[in-house]
Amino acid sequence: MFNHARKHKIVTDNPASGVRELYRQAKTVHEEIQPLTAREVPVFLAAAQQHCAMYYPLFLCAIHTGLRSAELAGLQWGDIDFNGKFLIVRRSVVRGRIEKTKTSKNRRVDLSDALIHELDALKRKRQTEYLAAGKNEIPEWVFLGPGRITWEDGKPVGREEGKRVELYNVKNRYFHKCLTKAKLRRIRFHDLRHTFASLLIQNGESLAYVKDQLGHASIKMTVDVYGHLVPGANREAVNRLPSLLFPELNSSATERPIENATGQVAWGWNSMSASQND
Repeated sequence: MFNHARKHKIVTDNPASGVRELYRQAKTVHEEIQPLTAREVPVFLAAAQQHCAMYYPLFLCAIHTGLRSAELAGLQWGDIDFNGKFLIVRRSVVRGRIEKTKTSKNRRVDLSDALIHELDALKRKRQTEYLAAGKNEIPEWVFLGPGRITWEDGKPVGREEGKRVELYNVKNRYFHKCLTKAKLRRIRFHDLRHTFASLLIQNGESLAYVKDQLGHASIKMTVDVYGHLVPGANREAVNRLPSLLFPELNSSATERPIENATGQVAWGWNSMSASQND
C-alpha cells in the first residue's frame, strides 16, 4: 500500500520498508504438537466408529495419510489407486474454494491395507445407496457432508446431496465429541497429521520418507518439527564412542595407517581420523 502511495507521489517515503528485515531476524516458532500415541489411536477410532460412524473413514484417513484437512476435503475417488495402494494429492479446499496444494505440487502418499479396505467399503456402500435411488454415478468427492437443509414453503424437506465435507463443522461438532467419548485429552484436528508422522518415525521410518509423505517443502522443516522424535538416535551415537569403562565397544574402530601433511605415516583410528574430522 505504501509502495503504491510512494509511486504516485502521495508520500515521500515508505515507513514499512524495514519490516522485511525484522521478519528475517525473528526466531522461527514451531507450533506445539500433541500427537496421539500408538495406544490412543485405536481408542479414538473405536469411539469414532461407535459415535460418529459417518466420519470414521475420514478420521482413519487423516491418521494413516497425514493429509491436511484442506487436502482431505479435496480428495476425489479418481485420486485413489486401489491396486497400487496409493493416492495422489492434487488439490485443497480452502474457505470453500478449490485451490492447489500448499506447495503447488502434487504428491503421492502410500496407503495402508486397513485404509484401502475402509475406502473400498465406503465406495461400494455409496454405489449401492445411489443405485437404489436410481442414480448411476456417485459424487466425485470421497468424503461427503450431510449437505445443507433444503426448504419448501418455509418447511425443511431434505438435504442437498453429493456435497463435499466441510471440515470446520466436522472439527467442532464431531471430532472433539469423539475425543470426549474416548476419554482422551482435547487436541486439534491437525494433530492427527502429527500423529501420522510421529508414529512413522517411532516405527523406524526415515525423516526423508516422512517428508515426502507429508509434502513438506524441505527436509529442514521435517527435522525441525519431528527430529526430536527419532527414537534413541543421539543416545546410541554417544554410546558408540570408545572408552576405558567399556573396552568391548572400542573394537568397532579399527586401527589403520594415516598419512599426515608431511608424508609421514602414523597410526590412528578409522572412527577418529584427521581426514574425517576435517
